[in-house]
Amino acid sequence: MDDPTKRQPVPPHALPPAGGDAWPQDQAPGHEAQGPYQGPVVHPPAPYPMQPMQPPAPVLVAYGPVPSLPGMPPIPPMGGVSVQISNVVAPAPMYPVMPPQHAPLAPAQPGVMDMIRSDASQRAMDAVARRGPARVLSFAIGGGATLVLLFLLSTIALGASVGAVMLGAVPLAAIAAFAFVVGARAGRGVASHHLEQAILELASKNGGMVRVVSLAQSTGRPLRECQTAVDAMVSSGHATVEADDAGSLVYRVPDLEPRRRVLVTHGTEVR
Repeated sequence: MDDPTKRQPVPPHALPPAGGDAWPQDQAPGHEAQGPYQGPVVHPPAPYPMQPMQPPAPVLVAYGPVPSLPGMPPIPPMGGVSVQISNVVAPAPMYPVMPPQHAPLAPAQPGVMDMIRSDASQRAMDAVARRGPARVLSFAIGGGATLVLLFLLSTIALGASVGAVMLGAVPLAAIAAFAFVVGARAGRGVASHHLEQAILELASKNGGMVRVVSLAQSTGRPLRECQTAVDAMVSSGHATVEADDAGSLVYRVPDLEPRRRVLVTHGTEVR
């Protein structure tokens, strides 16, 4: 008689099938000889071996559209910007693959001047759109008040009372003066924006360097007005001031200074 205490443990691959059903008596593992079933014992497949993680792909230095992952739109071109796709295990076609130590430094952005120039132009247009109507209205009010004032003063020669004329002439004179002052300030605001654009143009031609005397000669504006415009750029952080060997003040626009290209090759830096 079979002693249950002397039975060998059933290995894991020979457990009964899932679903709660037990093995038939003649098909149970270890009892193949007791029944007519002579087929092989079905073992579950071995677990899938874990694959090692792929190292990140080298940096792709590309100057055109870079193909991205399948099903995703291509990456748009960006001048001098390196694109690294970490889960790509094969080099992208039609683009050179270079190690980081052989990749040149990103070139200077060609659109810096265009961005600053368009920003200055936009500010100038905003100033004209905002202060232009106020300037026209101020001069219209000042001109109308001046004409009425001249008419009142002309009535004195016709025998009008001087006190009555002065009672109306003094407020009209104050209104005309205030209107002309407001119109002049609006005009100076528009002119300062145009002068700022002229400063950027001059700085782009001289490698980011501006001198007040050269600015006054190129624009035909007064020297004091040019100095005020350059000082405003310094206070806003768009320019810096320094002295040259002759002791003259030189203003620099850092965004417009030429940039160097540095190539690093095998630990040596080539400029």
